[in-house]
Amino acid sequence: MPRKLYETKQSLDAEKNFAKDLQKYFKVNLKKLPMQYSLDFVAIDTKNYKPKFFLELKERRCKRITYPTYIISLSKFLKAKEIYRSLNMNTYLCVRWADASGYICLNDIEDDNIDITMGGRYDRNDWQDVEPLLTIDIGKFIIIGDTE
Repeated sequence: MPRKLYETKQSLDAEKNFAKDLQKYFKVNLKKLPMQYSLDFVAIDTKNYKPKFFLELKERRCKRITYPTYIISLSKFLKAKEIYRSLNMNTYLCVRWADASGYICLNDIEDDNIDITMGGRYDRNDWQDVEPLLTIDIGKFIIIGDTE
């Protein structure tokens, strides 16, 4: 039995809007990836139409400084490392908070600076929502736009 999808029309619309903004910022075309890739988008170079890098997009309702760290699934981080080792292509975690947007290159996180914790969502009664997570210092994100 396949896992339930929690994406809504609203969350997909927000992702699409964020992707449009990121296309302008990075000067690329973003192509949504099938679920099998475990990441959201691939960035396509507008000149030679070849893949340049990968992106994982996240929307958060809180302000950027609400929490001192950001958490992401360890499996997403490992996928980013695998892509980098295999293809020498970066993966960026891009986050839109209520008051700002920013990104971090997951491949730039040093192996000796990795902080892993267990956690996730407990409100949906889905055992797969609790997993190993990578903790990232909010200060490491490059801010690309404020919404306030």
